[in-house]
Amino acid sequence: MYVNLVRIRFHMIRQCFFCKYCEIKVNCEKRFNVTQHLKTEKHTKAIKRRQEKTEKTQQLLMNSSKKSSFNKDLCHALLSANIPLNKLSNNTFRNFLETYTGKEIPTEATLRQGYVDDLYDETVEKNKIGNFK
Repeated sequence: MYVNLVRIRFHMIRQCFFCKYCEIKVNCEKRFNVTQHLKTEKHTKAIKRRQEKTEKTQQLLMNSSKKSSFNKDLCHALLSANIPLNKLSNNTFRNFLETYTGKEIPTEATLRQGYVDDLYDETVEKNKIGNFK
């Protein structure tokens, strides 16, 4: 277990360990020096910071990979009714939609960048000859 822990948290540099989390050299002549460093407050805080950063990154990736079905449906409705997406920048229209849907209305750019291409691809797939789904 000790060897695995050292491999994960340290780099070997000239007969010394370099802590990846704290970015400091740790004397590795004795096992005690390494275990003592692992128990320091600086090291434990560095580990917590790294974990929080990793969790935030994972959360952002999960949130960005999920697309809102409301936004997709709104985009589809506007495009099928031949309503330009820039009409969403009209404050009166935007407030009307927010009031009666109870949802936050995305910007034109959000729909254009995240949903138009997907809707186009879906439409092309539906209209392919021989696709009887």
